[in-house]
Order: sequence, then structure tokens, then C-alpha cells
Amino acid sequence: MKVAYLIIIILVITCNVNINTSVYYRVKIKKLYSVMSVANQSGKKLESHVLDKLSSFSTKTTNKKYSIGLINTTVPQYIYKDIFTDKARVDFLYVNSTGKRFFIECKNQSVPGSVDTKFPYYIFNMQQNMYKDSKFIFILNHPGIRAGVMECLIKQAPIYKFYIVSLDRLQELDSILEETCTQYVFI
Repeated sequence: MKVAYLIIIILVITCNVNINTSVYYRVKIKKLYSVMSVANQSGKKLESHVLDKLSSFSTKTTNKKYSIGLINTTVPQYIYKDIFTDKARVDFLYVNSTGKRFFIECKNQSVPGSVDTKFPYYIFNMQQNMYKDSKFIFILNHPGIRAGVMECLIKQAPIYKFYIVSLDRLQELDSILEETCTQYVFI
């Protein structure tokens, strides 16, 4: 909240905004923080469901920075270098019993917003920076994702070889992680 007040002070000083207008912005910023907090909580809830599911496969969960030598292990918030060579995180890295790596990104969008505009970044990033022969999985709670975006993702999944799993079909994660599935989309 301190950031909101700082923004208001900057507006008042630098933009010659009067106090009544700054009250208006303060209310808007409070509402924005409230919406962001709810969205963040629902995203964490989705990640919690996925971690529970991954725990049924994993013999351990670790916070190691490297996946070398890990078997049957889940690494939450795995850090890697993105396409801009900046530090980035993927929600989970899972390494199965054969050593195959699965990068898992959870996306929750219950109302229309900007989450669905980030999919091209994830797909391009996946192609450029994930380990050779690794798999990428989007786990979606998607009522707010635009229909056109979903159609595009569904068309692109077999081409770029990434998986899409809807939250209500999370049980399909079993066949993906065991490398027995033959399809890419579970919506």
C-alpha cells in the first residue's frame, strides 16, 4: 500500500494534480491492489492443486537450482534464463523416473485480462531455452481466457509439442508424466 501512496505523492508533485484528484487515484489503486490480491490467491490455489498432484509422483520435493541428477523430483519455482537472458521462473519442474524433464506453468484466468496475452512468450521461451527433449505443460483454469486464444493454443500444441491440461482434467497429468499419452490437449 505504501507504493500506492508514493504514486499519489508523485502525481500531486510532478503532475500538478490536485488533492481531490489524488483521492480518486488512491481509491482506484486500492481497488487494483484488491483485484491483484484475489488473482494472486487464486493462482496460488491452482499451484497448490498441481503440487498435490505432482506429490503423488515425486519421491521428493526440492528447491535445488539445477535438475541434473534429479529423479522423481518436483522443483517448485524453478529458475532459468529466459529469451532475454534474464532470470525467470517456471511454476514447477518435474523430473520423472527416466530423467525426462517436464516444465509446468499454471495459469489461472477467471475473468478477462492480460494473462492470455503472455502465452506466445511462454511458447517462444520454451522453444529457445528449455532443455533438449524436455516437455512443457500448461495447466489452465481458463474461464476468462478468450476463445480465440484457446483456439490458437489448441492448434499450436501438437505443432510445438506442448501440453494443455484443464484444471478439471488434472488426472490426465498421470499419462503425460508417465509418457504414455498420445495427445496434447486435455480441455
